[in-house]
Amino acid sequence: MGKALLCVGKTAGIPYDLPKIGISIYSIEELCFLFKEETVLIDDSIACRPLIDWIRDECGLAELADSLYPFLRAGGSASAFAGTILEYVGYYPPDEIKAVESFLKASIHLDQYEKTKNVADYLAKSGKGWRAIRIYQDALRILPKDRKELRASVYHNLGCTCARMFMFDSAADCFVEAFRLIGREEDMTSALAARRMAMSDQDYVNYIANSDQGVAGKSLELERRLESLGRQWEESTEAAQVAHYRSEHETNPAAYAEELKDLAERLKDRYRSMARD
Repeated sequence: MGKALLCVGKTAGIPYDLPKIGISIYSIEELCFLFKEETVLIDDSIACRPLIDWIRDECGLAELADSLYPFLRAGGSASAFAGTILEYVGYYPPDEIKAVESFLKASIHLDQYEKTKNVADYLAKSGKGWRAIRIYQDALRILPKDRKELRASVYHNLGCTCARMFMFDSAADCFVEAFRLIGREEDMTSALAARRMAMSDQDYVNYIANSDQGVAGKSLELERRLESLGRQWEESTEAAQVAHYRSEHETNPAAYAEELKDLAERLKDRYRSMARD
């Protein structure tokens, strides 16, 4: 059973309309949910007198409102404004509140291209892969060709997002584009890793054999990294869990099958959540 959360304040008789976002909210918890789940839509215009008045009059939270009015006089940022509300209500744990504040703070001095990338980065980190991919693609369409560093960064992050969505061919293509723009060796290594995931062992060997010496050298470096990761895996708690499952299979096949089914369902749910718009 999940942890019960006590509501703060009261349900508003008159909702607060957010025309920029296209929704109306009826409680301070709904406002917190908006800050957390739709952070990319929040800007400094959120810190305004009408919203603070609504928090005081409709939600019955005079103490919170009094702590927010100084933001109007000081020209406070959206990050501090939203953080104050989130901390007061306690709807989310401190690490998630910090993530919201950090994103809003990082967006203040960015130009439109950097902000677009920042939005996609935030969505990707939040597990909203398809939305992130679309915004990365939008960023690449509007980014000037001479912004090579930023274009390479967008391609790299798009590649990482595609890889997390198991779109390894697309991920490899993105990493290659990033490498072509600024020649960063790490992007070529990432491209090879994605190719390796997308291909059979024999096809990958053939691919490396038909590539130039630079690619072959990177492939050897990649294999060394994979060996190191393999050793780390063998020492991990996850590996111990797999060993436990194998032991269960030998001593109690029915229990093993049930545990494996539960694990598969949890992994499926995690992937569905990551891929959901």
